[in-house]
Amino acid sequence: MNIKMYGSKGCYYCEQARELLKRASLEYIYLEVIPRTEVSQPEEPPEGYVWKLDFQREFPGVNGYPYTIVDGKPIGGVIELAKLLVKEGLVSARKD
Repeated sequence: MNIKMYGSKGCYYCEQARELLKRASLEYIYLEVIPRTEVSQPEEPPEGYVWKLDFQREFPGVNGYPYTIVDGKPIGGVIELAKLLVKEGLVSARKD
């Protein structure tokens, strides 16, 4: 699976989604969405980050994090990711 997750600093649901991927032993790319607050900031964000405006242009209508893309298909937030991982048999729905 090719997985890319967008999130924000201090986001509880982002941490939950990352924990799900860890439990499923899946590798993924995590990009933190950050504001571009100054015109003097470089055009490209630091590695591992994406400007919020660029994120909003690429995914109009997405207002929350995490936002996960799996194999090029938008999945959504932590609940949608959990449902996919359970469906694929990569994590259990049981609480241990």
